[in-house]
Amino acid sequence: MESERKVILCILIVLLSVMQGVSGLPVLVTRCGVLSVPGEYSLINNITNSPATTCIEITASNVIFNGNGHTIDGTDTAQSHGIWIHGTTPITNVVVSDVTLTQWNMGVYALYARNAVIRAVRAEDNAYAGISLSETNDTLIEGNEVRNNHVEEMYLWFSSNNTIRNNRIEAPSTLSLALLVTESRETRIYNNYINNSRGITARFANRWNTTMTPGTNIVGGPALGGNFWATPAGNGYSETCTDSDANGFCDSPYILNANNTDRLQLSDPFLVKGCRRIVMPGTYHLKNDILNSPAPVCIEIMGSDIRFDGGGHTIEGTGTSVSTGVAVYNLSRNPARVTITDLTVQEWGDGVNWHPGSYGEITRSVSRDNVRTGMYFQKLSGISVADSTVTGNGVTQAPIIARSV
Repeated sequence: MESERKVILCILIVLLSVMQGVSGLPVLVTRCGVLSVPGEYSLINNITNSPATTCIEITASNVIFNGNGHTIDGTDTAQSHGIWIHGTTPITNVVVSDVTLTQWNMGVYALYARNAVIRAVRAEDNAYAGISLSETNDTLIEGNEVRNNHVEEMYLWFSSNNTIRNNRIEAPSTLSLALLVTESRETRIYNNYINNSRGITARFANRWNTTMTPGTNIVGGPALGGNFWATPAGNGYSETCTDSDANGFCDSPYILNANNTDRLQLSDPFLVKGCRRIVMPGTYHLKNDILNSPAPVCIEIMGSDIRFDGGGHTIEGTGTSVSTGVAVYNLSRNPARVTITDLTVQEWGDGVNWHPGSYGEITRSVSRDNVRTGMYFQKLSGISVADSTVTGNGVTQAPIIARSV
């Protein structure tokens, strides 16, 4: 009886898929197969432990395949593909989106394709590459997460004039490359988070940044430009570069080789390595001590919904009376919900100067040996100081001054 129900259900799914294909609605996909007719296809379930050499084979132009967040999982079969886009002549206008591909030789493999789109794909734990293009041009690869593949995360071979943007490409293993661009030219590669220790291989000239454009970038910074270069050890170029004006870009270009340079490589907007102004909401981390700083104000917090985590580090001035270690202020709009934590501030005029503002806190911090005050609050409401030490500040003034709080 149960087997009869399963047969009837399969027949109904097939009939529904045919009717949808005729009516223009997406064709429902439940198992591996060949998509040889133009149209829209929709995966409606996970496919797990598939022994197929290729699960979804796209051999027609004008195909849209939507994975709807489902997973296509293989068994690490040699020369296998989760999704294979190919034809005897170039096929065009294929879109693959919103699918997870694991345990294939290649997650997505496009061969002889033109004007394809690979978007919102999660490709991980594949034996060779997560996403691979071969003799494929004018294709967009965007918004994907490609990580933990065993040889290359992304691989381009004799493929030119493609765009790779807004992706997270992570190769924590020392055996895999984040990106291999071989015999390929004029690919635009920008606004990607690239994290690996072996770097990039690119022989011919490609473009590693777009023009500086306002907008939130891949790491939450204020503008688009190049890529964020990281390593599993935390010492990648973007993680250690100098961004003296805190504009979200490293001061110096990142030279990959003679033909390839990222001229607008991204810095970490939430990693603080020196005195700077903070305006955007978010959690900021002080990476190191700032010692003997001559700055009139070291950390200027001028926005709301900001958390500044000192990480146990020290911000030290030179004992100038008209100077401030941390200033929280904005005369045009009061900063609200600002937190300062785990920080030592010393040898400034005022350790912390906060005015005006509301609903903020200072926790687990030390303000000591400042010329005037340890903490100065003015025109505030809802501000708390907890688990903190204020000592050795000022000669004739109180260590904490609060006015109109």
